[in-house]
Amino acid sequence: MKLIARVGRIEDGCPDLETGSVDFSLFSPPYFKRDGYTPALMRGVGKVLARVMKPGARAYMVFGQILEDLDRPLEAQRLILEGANGELAAGQTIIWVKSIAVGGWTESAHCPACSVEVDTHIPVLSRGHFQPISSPNLLNYCWEYVFSFVRTPVECAAKLNRIGIGVEFADKSNLKRGTRGKNGDVHCPGDAWFVPHQTTGNTTKKTHRHEFPEELARRLIVLANPPASGMVCDLFLGGGTTALTAKKLGFNACGYDCNPDAVTALQKRWTGA
Repeated sequence: MKLIARVGRIEDGCPDLETGSVDFSLFSPPYFKRDGYTPALMRGVGKVLARVMKPGARAYMVFGQILEDLDRPLEAQRLILEGANGELAAGQTIIWVKSIAVGGWTESAHCPACSVEVDTHIPVLSRGHFQPISSPNLLNYCWEYVFSFVRTPVECAAKLNRIGIGVEFADKSNLKRGTRGKNGDVHCPGDAWFVPHQTTGNTTKKTHRHEFPEELARRLIVLANPPASGMVCDLFLGGGTTALTAKKLGFNACGYDCNPDAVTALQKRWTGA
């Protein structure tokens, strides 16, 4: 597997990436202005993707919520499309659920012994990491946007591999209803995914403070169904999650980062992966 990792700014056009060479892209740009977010940067992302992606190639952008500008994720999506000048089309948005509390309500059910209607309380099941917050007027951020784009013409895009990331039927009677069981005990997972971060503990630190889990990268790559041994691109290499996941799945990887230390660290991790 090959890695092309370069130090540079997206606004400069990523000249080391060949035109029409990318089969899939997954990236997470800076959310905050203090980290480098600007409209020019997002337009630059769109321009680069339009140039380097093959017709029909898919790209995904992970973008978190921020209190200082709640509309910024949607602005970033719009600016990328604007920078692509019609050569990228918006796809379906996925919601990445990082932490969740399920339950806490009451539902009616029939008692199996006497068929009497009884109320059953559903206990709360809490999963994932809830970041401590001090504001009395703010809830925990438990999800992020995953915006999707397709390089035009969209007719060239491969079909999504929904079954490749599918889930089992909770109600097995569905397997005998209509065509639901045509793929066996598996169905499309939908557009909201619960993928928690792995617990780092007191001694292990994240490679990048805004990194996303490897499992999220794996699902997105499998879903997009790029050709075998294709090129996976990350325009913001950061901790290298996209590139290293791509290598594990048998793909080549390329990308940029403005931080030389991030590029050097990824090159070392790539060699040892």
